[in-house]
Amino acid sequence: MKKKFSILLLLLLTSILYSEENKDLKFYYKKALLNYNENKYSKALEYIEKAIELEDEAYFLYTTKGDCLRRLKKFEEALTSYNQAIKLNNTDWECYFSRAAVFFEIKNMESAYSDFKKSFEYSAKEHEKYFSAYFSGILAFILHKHNESIIFMNVVKKCNIQELLKLDKSFNEFIKAYYLNGMSYIMKQEWKTAIDELVYYKNNADYNRNRRKYLGYFEVYAYIKNNELKKAYENISPILSIEPDDLNLYVCRIIICKILKEYTNSEEEKNKYNNIIKEDIEKYKKHDSKFNPKKLTDKDLDKNIEEVIANWIDKYGKL
Repeated sequence: MKKKFSILLLLLLTSILYSEENKDLKFYYKKALLNYNENKYSKALEYIEKAIELEDEAYFLYTTKGDCLRRLKKFEEALTSYNQAIKLNNTDWECYFSRAAVFFEIKNMESAYSDFKKSFEYSAKEHEKYFSAYFSGILAFILHKHNESIIFMNVVKKCNIQELLKLDKSFNEFIKAYYLNGMSYIMKQEWKTAIDELVYYKNNADYNRNRRKYLGYFEVYAYIKNNELKKAYENISPILSIEPDDLNLYVCRIIICKILKEYTNSEEEKNKYNNIIKEDIEKYKKHDSKFNPKKLTDKDLDKNIEEVIANWIDKYGKL
């Protein structure tokens, strides 16, 4: 009877100790998350390290530790934590997503892209697919993998955005998928599809004046390349209202008006185009008195719109 009682007592004590250990683990983990959500990353790190002392085989603890270190800009240490998390669980989408964010921070774009793709591969829920596809698409675009960028952005476009917005208003970033697709199709020289994507973005996005200008440049470029000169003409004026000193755009509009004037039977339209040509020549001559519009040919249209795009890229970064 005494032996049986001792065994029962031992089992009871073991159960109590195990329960206490788990309670401590949950306590430290919850404290870590609480501090992390309050942007107290150093304090959160202290708690998560205590949790790891109690349980060093839980992958999510290393993911959280990595998140704290990433926020503290300790990128190499963060990578070590994420590597350990992936070693313990190599099918968790968040581990790869978080490690990709570190690679992005340290400008290792190929590794970031690889991990974002892995996170997409293991994503299951709608928000997981959204985030992993969205950032995979952005990285693919940065790396000039335009076909792959389009594939990922099309996944984003198919997500149930209305349901996702109930979780977090940041999901409205999905509209940028159309902008990125438009840019990708321009790089692929698929002008009509580029126009469709950019026009959808223009009509549905909430953007500032600068974004309107940048979008306008590429929209005009695509219309010119697609031989839709009237559309190009219509979209130059809004850009010039924001950027009145862009001489290349005046040259583009002069050439476009010359061409449109030749192809219209309407005297009213001919007069309109003539007046715009005169006004644009005067504006250009304020900057360059030697400007001779008579020397302009159709070939100068491509040359000038490509200069506009080249200047944009020089100023704001490569596509």
